[in-house]
Amino acid sequence: MLDHQMTVAPTGDTAVISAPAVFSIEAMQVMYGSFTAVRDITFDIPKNEIT
Repeated sequence: MLDHQMTVAPTGDTAVISAPAVFSIEAMQVMYGSFTAVRDITFDIPKNEIT
């Protein structure tokens, strides 16, 4: 069994988004079978940002 772990540190180059969020995702996890592809991510999707 493979055990992968990745950590990404903020770079300080984050954009400020002023549009209100239409979706808020909190502590999302995505599994492919028994493999955890995405673990514990949180983000907002502002209005008019998805096309």
